[in-house]
Amino acid sequence: PKPQNPNKMRQFIIIKKFISKMQTIADAKQRRVTYNKRKRGLLKKAIELSTLCETDIMLVILDKK
Repeated sequence: PKPQNPNKMRQFIIIKKFISKMQTIADAKQRRVTYNKRKRGLLKKAIELSTLCETDIMLVILDKK
C-alpha cells in the first residue's frame, strides 16, 4: 500500500481540532474584538485575491446590529 502523506494527515488533525472548539464567544467585548480582527483579515485576503487575479471582488458582511 501507498504510504499516507504526513502533511495531509497533519492538516486533517488541525482542522478537526479547530472545528471541535468552535463556539460563540460569551464575553461581548472579546467577541467584538475578535469580529473586527477577523473582518480585517477577510478584507485583506479579498484585496490580495483581487490584486493577484486582477478581478473585482465583492465582499458582503452583515452584522446583526
